Amino acid sequence: VRNAFDTRYVPVAFAYDPSKVNALTRAQFGLVKAIYGVYPPIAAISYIVDPGLPIGTVVDNPFTSRVKMIVVDNGQQKGVWQSFERNIYEDYKRAFGAAPPTAIAGIIIMTDADNTGTRAEAWYANVTLSAK
Repeated sequence: VRNAFDTRYVPVAFAYDPSKVNALTRAQFGLVKAIYGVYPPIAAISYIVDPGLPIGTVVDNPFTSRVKMIVVDNGQQKGVWQSFERNIYEDYKRAFGAAPPTAIAGIIIMTDADNTGTRAEAWYANVTLSAK
């Protein structure tokens, strides 16, 4: 099991749409909503840093098939501001093999090291989302 996401990563979560899933998935998501009050995202792409994989590699999340991780950096340039630009629509199609749901539920900016028990630090600035 890879723990590649134990540094900095930016997940983009896609909204759940009950009209686009089967009855079992509707029941599962309905149960989550009954417990927590909201539907969880249907899927997500996590843009990650991984020193062991080529940039552009798509990696399955070890905890759920609903999340795909895309390597955007190898982490070699520590202490240097970097800029990344991604086409979320095309990345989703490449990772999941289909067009994404119509709505983005949220963008999360995270840095952690809980799976490896190490320390991680990252700074973020000027995060934007735009249509081209």
